[in-house]
Amino acid sequence: MFKTKDEDSNLKLIDFGLSMSYYKLEKEGDPKSKIVRMKTRAGTAFFMAPEVISHDYTESCDMWSAGVILYIMLWGYPPFYGENDQEILEAVVTGQYDFDDEVWDEVSDLAKDLIKRLLVPEKERLTPKEALNHPWVKNKEKNCAVPNKHLDRLKDFQKSK
Repeated sequence: MFKTKDEDSNLKLIDFGLSMSYYKLEKEGDPKSKIVRMKTRAGTAFFMAPEVISHDYTESCDMWSAGVILYIMLWGYPPFYGENDQEILEAVVTGQYDFDDEVWDEVSDLAKDLIKRLLVPEKERLTPKEALNHPWVKNKEKNCAVPNKHLDRLKDFQKSK
């Protein structure tokens, strides 16, 4: 999907297969307003936020998934893993991941900070606007190079599926 009809428009990656509309109740700015929480557990275990697993979530779950994607892009494997979906979901619920592998030595502290701010409980998680204003994202020109060993790990992860 393109952002605008302009010839040089940015491309937006989307998946309408699992999309859902949500609406604020009451009026914007009303302290009694709240976002309708979603209940359907949908998605791939690797990318599912803990609140999706418990059937009670908002659009914030997408920021969790973005954190998982960033982790995979920088390390080559997901932060939560297991032999099957049930083990993966159990790992997601614990929220325990690390940066212990030597590959992380080449990843900036800012990139790790962004991941740490995305893979947290929903109330602490960055919003899309906050994530886009994170220093690692703002400094994107310096973040584009991906070491070959990271690319090799991504290829190995892809083969394992």
